Amino acid sequence: MSAAIGHLERAATILEDGSREKIRALVDLGAALIAQGDIPRAKARLTEAAAMSRHRTRDDAAIQINLGIVLSREGEPHQAAVAFERSAEIALGAGDVRFASIALANAVENFLRLEAVEAAATSAERALRLAQTIGDPVAVSTAQANLGLVFAKRGDWAKAEQNLLGSVELIARLDNPYSLASRYQDLAQLYEAQGRGADAAPWKARADDLFARLHAGSPTQSVPGGSRTDSRPND
Repeated sequence: MSAAIGHLERAATILEDGSREKIRALVDLGAALIAQGDIPRAKARLTEAAAMSRHRTRDDAAIQINLGIVLSREGEPHQAAVAFERSAEIALGAGDVRFASIALANAVENFLRLEAVEAAATSAERALRLAQTIGDPVAVSTAQANLGLVFAKRGDWAKAEQNLLGSVELIARLDNPYSLASRYQDLAQLYEAQGRGADAAPWKARADDLFARLHAGSPTQSVPGGSRTDSRPND
């Protein structure tokens, strides 16, 4: 990761100001710094990219979603949710439905932190509809999991369980262990919130095992982006 960041830093320095190549290098650098946990430097690089990027372009969508992650990490869930929603609208305008769905999924997480359950529900339902139109299993799984979390917040345990189990079934077929571990964790917390410790235990054990292997750098490890997102929309 350090070598990649060094390469991106050099590229961002030598590329022409305002060029798409420089903007993309800054966005990729910001995403890499987020993954490394260096939020202040990530914010600086993404803000620099935003000053050069044309509005309502694919690059603008990428900048907004990464700035949303930064704001969320800084403890600003309202501003983060606004950035994620803005990113989704820009991505839709550019024709990237999958990216829009993932941006909305990130908005849901921040609305839930604000206890804004209806706003979270609106974004979750929209994210699921978008993901289903393109049949992307990762996007569908992410949106379905977030809808489950919305139902849990409402105390509708049966619908929460149904959506979270459906999300696990989808993601378990893919090579995405970080997301799978997160879904296991969501299910464990759902059962614990109902006082169903015996049901929570196996899901918690699965989550703990997967996270431990990921942190140990096992062959099953994938690189999480720090949130449910890609760094840039498709071209």
